[in-house]
Amino acid sequence: MKHRFYLPINNFTDDYISVFESETIKQIVSVLRAKHGDKFIFFNGDGFDYLGQLVENNKKSLKFLIIDKQQNQTGPSKKVILYPSLLKSDKFEWVIQKALELGVMELVPIVSSRCVVKNISPAKFERYQQIIKESTEQCGASVLPTISQPKDFGDIVSQLKTVSDLKLIAWEETLTPKLNEFNSSVIHLFIGPEGGYDKSEIVLAQASGFNAVSLGNRILRAETASVASLSVLLLA
Repeated sequence: MKHRFYLPINNFTDDYISVFESETIKQIVSVLRAKHGDKFIFFNGDGFDYLGQLVENNKKSLKFLIIDKQQNQTGPSKKVILYPSLLKSDKFEWVIQKALELGVMELVPIVSSRCVVKNISPAKFERYQQIIKESTEQCGASVLPTISQPKDFGDIVSQLKTVSDLKLIAWEETLTPKLNEFNSSVIHLFIGPEGGYDKSEIVLAQASGFNAVSLGNRILRAETASVASLSVLLLA
């Protein structure tokens, strides 16, 4: 299996791919010890995988000849937009990584009433974007998912009121319907924080057209709930 790297689309010109990013150069040259003629897969978000052969290494940049271009076939069959309530840093990083591996294309962090964490620092946001890049390279996808700055629960629920897509909110106090009873090409999925949602938040969501759904009889940790839900929706 060939190593895969994301590069900005501007790095792709005519029949060549140029690598200027120091971390990627370090990975290819120092870690993987690439030699002239070695091949790697590159992608830029346009839905294609590019097979590049190393033809030039001048220390500060690399140049690859594009020898093949293939439509990437790993895209999910449906679009799931995940709205996870903010968690402590290590847990939230884990949610981002696993959500992307499962096929989520958009993450919208949410600040709900029981969130302990209320914002994302610039350094953390940059870290999350790096996780997105690394997870996309690892899982074989060719389009980078997006992550937004945190949104207030009430604000985003109100904004989605007029959206006709399927809108689901996981709630431990309901036993029906089950998550696997729903299917749609576009799904907005809300997962609460440690301690779950406040009852008033569920009422607000239902008034805005959301379906409160059960994830089963067991009470799951917030980070587990995200992964379990996505597995049902995207791997079924």
